[in-house]
Amino acid sequence: MLFFAVKLLATPALIWGATLAARRWGPVVGGGLAGLPFISGPASLFIAIQYGTFFAAKAASASLLGIVASCCYCLAYAHSARRFGWGPSLCIALAAFFAVAMFLTNIPCSLPVAAALGLGVPAGCLRLLPDIPGSVDMRRVQPPWRLPVQMLCGGLSVLLLTELAGIVGEQWSGILLTFPVISSILTPFAQVSFGARAAVMTIRGLLAGFIGAACFILIIAAGLERLGIAAGYILAVLGAVGGSCLVMFRPGRHS
Repeated sequence: MLFFAVKLLATPALIWGATLAARRWGPVVGGGLAGLPFISGPASLFIAIQYGTFFAAKAASASLLGIVASCCYCLAYAHSARRFGWGPSLCIALAAFFAVAMFLTNIPCSLPVAAALGLGVPAGCLRLLPDIPGSVDMRRVQPPWRLPVQMLCGGLSVLLLTELAGIVGEQWSGILLTFPVISSILTPFAQVSFGARAAVMTIRGLLAGFIGAACFILIIAAGLERLGIAAGYILAVLGAVGGSCLVMFRPGRHS
């Protein structure tokens, strides 16, 4: 019951926090917070408790490849938003995620290679984002229904994905834990509310957050069996926050 409550409430709380952070500090920071492993982290912990550290570590290895698929979602959405509205952009981005995920699940991949991809692809995608001129005013008042709708969609999506993860097996469980639930909510709403530039800036933050998520997942995949659940997840959380902050606030980053 406790974990069910966490699954139900954690993602809406994250969307609420990321939205407020975006309004206060801009879409890059809001996206960076949303890219952290607030979904895959608790789900991975639950898997470790229920199925053991070996199963959780193997699922984490697959999640590193899932980050690559999520990066493809971000890149596809960013470039689609230059020409299309949020609907076509979202469809193209989700299609890119599933196409890359299907491809990666059929390729044998060692942990070092998965780690290199999980850390390197988000950094590379940051350099491939389009530069959309203009300014973004996040202070504009939004309709009062918008944030509750985002939170509801996020919570229901996580419940669905975590139920599927228990059915489809180890490899797809890891992939589904990185499904762009929050990304597919924040990016369309950013585009609708503030335009394509805001969506791209949100994606920039998401990609920075994915680097933090990759640090988290790598620590779980490589060290959970030796460290144990408590030490492993504490160290992984510290790695996630540190990795994401280093990228988001690095000198010379785009704003």
